Amino acid sequence: MIWKAKSAILTARLLMKSRTRVDLLPRKQKDDCYQQIFKGRNSFLKTYPDATFMLMKKGPMRNDQLKPGYNLQIATNNQCVLHYDLFSDLTGSFTLMLLLNSINLFT
Repeated sequence: MIWKAKSAILTARLLMKSRTRVDLLPRKQKDDCYQQIFKGRNSFLKTYPDATFMLMKKGPMRNDQLKPGYNLQIATNNQCVLHYDLFSDLTGSFTLMLLLNSINLFT
């Protein structure tokens, strides 16, 4: 009786190993695809790959919510919009130089 239990455990382990070996290549391909979408960010959404999870204002239940969001940068002069651009980066400090370079491209 003990022999049957041990053999059942061994066959289950071998079956699990063979399943994981077969499953490793599709997982690796999916992870490589996700790494290309990340582009140096910490997160992305499957429905909006360009967006990043951002902490939005409190909702009706008085709790903060993580939602897909973009960082909108607007360049103005005397209350006139000169240029705008959307970024998926959370902070505006890294996007300032990108915004200024994109303004130079259009002028």
